[in-house]
Amino acid sequence: MRCFSLQTLRASKAKDSIFEKHILNSPSMNFITTFKIHRLPSDENLSLIILYILPHLPSLRRLVVPDTEVFQGMSLNTAEASRIESISLMISKLAQISRRITEWDVELSEGTDYEAIVFSNPSAIRCLTATTVSDEHFRLLGPEEEETEDSESTLSKQLALCPSLEALTLNFQLESSLPAYQLCHPDSLSLDYLFRPTLTFLSLSASIDRHPEITSSDTSLVRFASSFPSLRHLRLSGLQTPNVPLAPLIFPRLVHLELLEVPHLDAFTDFLVNKIMPSLEVLELGFQRRFDLNEMATKEEIVPSFVETLDRYRVTLKSFHIHHYLGFFTKDLEILKRSVNCQVHVSWPEGGGEAHYAGNSQNQPDRDPAAMSGMSHAIREVGRWALESVDKLEQQRDVKGMANLWKEVSGLAEYKKWMQD
Repeated sequence: MRCFSLQTLRASKAKDSIFEKHILNSPSMNFITTFKIHRLPSDENLSLIILYILPHLPSLRRLVVPDTEVFQGMSLNTAEASRIESISLMISKLAQISRRITEWDVELSEGTDYEAIVFSNPSAIRCLTATTVSDEHFRLLGPEEEETEDSESTLSKQLALCPSLEALTLNFQLESSLPAYQLCHPDSLSLDYLFRPTLTFLSLSASIDRHPEITSSDTSLVRFASSFPSLRHLRLSGLQTPNVPLAPLIFPRLVHLELLEVPHLDAFTDFLVNKIMPSLEVLELGFQRRFDLNEMATKEEIVPSFVETLDRYRVTLKSFHIHHYLGFFTKDLEILKRSVNCQVHVSWPEGGGEAHYAGNSQNQPDRDPAAMSGMSHAIREVGRWALESVDKLEQQRDVKGMANLWKEVSGLAEYKKWMQD
């Protein structure tokens, strides 16, 4: 499940003359469903947004606040005495508006006063995306803190109060300088989440030092995901499950599984061990750029591993998607397609793996014929498509379309001239 909007208004446009003259207080306000505060506005603009613009957006259902400073700018704990009254008014008005917001996309950090705003009406929230500046200092799924006057409730305790949540995205930002830990604390894992029966989409991603290609070794988030029996779409990115014995985890209604930023083949196969998914129809696998998928195929390891893995889900699986910036040979891809009972889709262009191989100084002579065949077939397919497009554009008398096509193939004309010279 994804959270879409019909029209989006950015906070930076609130003072534009076009907005003030032609949109503000016009029927167009009825079509704005998303408001995005993508950078910290000035105090004057923030008051304008909260007190005068947001209340006049009757169809508003989604708020995007991707900068934790926005919440910090409305904190009474750090406000100057002269601004406490105005900030209190803004918080009160924003909390009132927030009661009808069904979709949230927020960045959170230590000391952020977000609860009264984001969770002013937990029953209304259908979609929530939360990103940490640093998970070590603000735990998305952290331990239960002692109930003291100065303690802040954790995000997981607020989440637990949402009875209608359908889509949840949690992005963990980690630091390599600190020791590894389980991202979902046992306290958060044991909470009684009211949305257990309603959650159908869950996305969990982790990056270390904001680098997506550094994976986090973690098993707790997978256990957290298995807590939701109605889950139909699960996306995991930057997470590597250690090769340790785990009790079987059941995903009874899971139809679509995405495993992204996978560092190597074993991380993919290890993850699927003891994962019971009787309804799985779509499996997506995205490898990191630094993983040489073509080299694994050359060693004749990748295709047999895929075939063995996909065979576990042969009764239900309909499509298998592989994402990689280079891929592997067309010959190996055809072998894979013939060996499995589902459709196979890849993200790289035909001939891409062969072209990368041809530019490698450590080629294997026995792979040269397959590389030549893959590239020549890809070039012929592109040529055939280009000729068909020319015929179609001529019939439609589409001059602009023909000009765009020429821009794309003009490089070939230069190459032709260079070869002839």
